[in-house]
Amino acid sequence: MFFEYLLLELFLISVAGLSLFWGSKGIYFSLGIISIINFLANANYRYGFWFWEIIILLFAFFGLIIYFIFDKRTHQLGIIKVTTGSATTLLIFGVFLPLLPAFTLWSLIIGIPLVFASREISREQYRQLIFKFIFSTGWIIIGNMLY
Repeated sequence: MFFEYLLLELFLISVAGLSLFWGSKGIYFSLGIISIINFLANANYRYGFWFWEIIILLFAFFGLIIYFIFDKRTHQLGIIKVTTGSATTLLIFGVFLPLLPAFTLWSLIIGIPLVFASREISREQYRQLIFKFIFSTGWIIIGNMLY
């Protein structure tokens, strides 16, 4: 049972990483993976599957709309990919290691170079980063509520 939950969390962190890294393609893939998890978790319930599937589809639809609005304003995705990749790495370290060693390892490998690159980030890119973090956390929350 423990390994089942650990595997689920690894899938959910991968889903969050997909929507962070790949943009609209990642949102589509995340939608597919979360829909499969929804089907596996709620296949025996008549209305449970469709209730959650509508929520998942609306979440992905509004996420795509907001993503395209931000994507038109900012075209410098290098900084955003580095930042979101480092956050995903911190989450993966946190699954397999306790919090303090995971944060220390993350700060030594990724956090310190990120601080020196943060001078070039504009206000719109910060908004896009915050949206991506909130959106990816939403995938993790929905996936945990399904199971």
